[in-house]
Amino acid sequence: MAYLGLYPLHILSIKDISNNKTVLQVATTPGDNLWIVFVNSVEGLPVADHFVVNDNYEILFTETIFQAPYAGYDHAERSEVLAPNTTKIS
Repeated sequence: MAYLGLYPLHILSIKDISNNKTVLQVATTPGDNLWIVFVNSVEGLPVADHFVVNDNYEILFTETIFQAPYAGYDHAERSEVLAPNTTKIS
């Protein structure tokens, strides 16, 4: 957190720890969204994790969207089918 005048400025910083380089650094406010999208190493299909910044500037997980029922992702009690072979867990 940085201060500009008397107002706090909260910064989201994402760093690649393999080379210690900052990938993204932006000011953030409650309600901001962060999506982390990656390819599942087993199935080779995309997965998207959604997070939101809350009123305390904490990053909270909200949902995962994926295209196949990977082992470790299948929580049927919290899942919703969005499209053929596309499921959301919240």
